[in-house]
Amino acid sequence: MAFNPDRALPNTILYIALLIASIAILTLSLNTRYLETAEAVLRSLTYPLVFIAYLPDRTVDSVDNYLTSAATLRLDNDRLRQELASLQGTNAELRDAQRRIKELTAALQYQQDTQSAQRLAEIVAVTLDWNRQEVLINLGSSNGISIDSSVLDPDGLYGRVVEVYPKTALVLLINDKRSGVPVLVTRTNEYFVLSGNGAGELFTLDNVNLSSDVRVGDEIVTSGLGEVYPQGYVVGTVESVVDDSSEATKHVTIEPAASFGQKSYLRVLIHDSAS
Repeated sequence: MAFNPDRALPNTILYIALLIASIAILTLSLNTRYLETAEAVLRSLTYPLVFIAYLPDRTVDSVDNYLTSAATLRLDNDRLRQELASLQGTNAELRDAQRRIKELTAALQYQQDTQSAQRLAEIVAVTLDWNRQEVLINLGSSNGISIDSSVLDPDGLYGRVVEVYPKTALVLLINDKRSGVPVLVTRTNEYFVLSGNGAGELFTLDNVNLSSDVRVGDEIVTSGLGEVYPQGYVVGTVESVVDDSSEATKHVTIEPAASFGQKSYLRVLIHDSAS
């Protein structure tokens, strides 16, 4: 486009006039208060424009702050998860250590016991048949073990010997479906027979009539009847009691005291005739 001197001169004059007016307004604003009202009006009129002009920057800042906070929360969450996993591992180790200490304490107690009517044994094999709850221990007839010798773990009654070999013996666990144990409710002195229901299942008390005073939390011990299990050994604790009016009985389940799913030291009680 060609330069037009006729149009440039009026533009220059206009710029100079605007500059002078601006300087005059600025000087007047600095030295007087006449323009405060006009400034306030202009400020209120231009505020929406200023707000809109800064809105992208504020939006970007807000998004940055949100993303930073979210990233920080994720890091904190990951750290807390790691700490929780570490604490859970430590807790599991402590439980295992406590169980091991209890087993070793029981083992030392058995070894220091001066009575000859018990032997300390270990499990050397487990029957893999789900329907047969049996274990093989490292003691046999050469150690005084005989048929129907009672077996206990550090927490309670475990089972009885059903087969004996020179160096080993087969133990039938009391949670086996073929097992029945004469028991006593310590609080009421009521006698019952406790039945096993298989691996992982609670025991049940047989033929508990509705008039029985068996309650949740009652301790169950061997009664000594039947001359297989000696009297007074802990078997478990009553877990639930449900009335069955149609059969005029109560359905009673027992939480076992023994730990059947763990390899443990066992105590075998020796019959007087064998010792």
